Amino acid sequence: MAAPESHKLQIASAKAGLRSLQIAGMRTINFAGEEPLLEPAYLGELARYCSEVLGLESISVSTSGVLVREDWLQRHRGSIDILRIPYRSSTGPTALPPQELMQLCQLCRNHGIRFELYTAVDGLNCEEDMNLAVQNISPHRWTVHKAQTGDGDEVTNGRNNAARGAVVVTDAQFERFCARHRTRQGEDGGYFESRPGEEPVWLDEHMRFMNRHSERPTRSILDVGVGAAWAEMTETA
Repeated sequence: MAAPESHKLQIASAKAGLRSLQIAGMRTINFAGEEPLLEPAYLGELARYCSEVLGLESISVSTSGVLVREDWLQRHRGSIDILRIPYRSSTGPTALPPQELMQLCQLCRNHGIRFELYTAVDGLNCEEDMNLAVQNISPHRWTVHKAQTGDGDEVTNGRNNAARGAVVVTDAQFERFCARHRTRQGEDGGYFESRPGEEPVWLDEHMRFMNRHSERPTRSILDVGVGAAWAEMTETA
């Protein structure tokens, strides 16, 4: 579930949409977007609802990590299973420096929350060897995927996509990156490759399905229901 703009649904409407998705078959959810933790209380309440009321199997949050606070982790440790942090480069700038990523990883471990790094492989980082850096951070899991414009956790970030989309890697470049890192071992298998066809389903802050193949979202599930909105989604796929 993504939230790229300043619009925020009333909590009751957000919960109604989440319940509709759960009835339609949703089993896991990832809260993502520009920065979900800009609204920590709102995010925490939706995570609690998904866990305690809807009984979802897994609730995760994708965040830069900059706004994560230990008291928030402690308060919501029973609702959030995974904290996902982007890791762009082991040599260039990142939202959090390696030392702070290590500290955040330990905080998550202290509170029983799995800490996951994810890397979008593009022309800016495809030749890097990230093995040592990731080993030092010691995440529960490290997921890599081939970056595409309007793909994955960056689906709502047009400016970032434009900059990185100009250097999208070839299949061969991505395979070389993967081969360089497949020997990394860690908890829960450690290293994981996300391949085409494994993309999640995305909704924006209005609860409209989003498709990276089309700039136009569907109508909101709050207005037309999950089935009708999904039919619009599949028409543009």
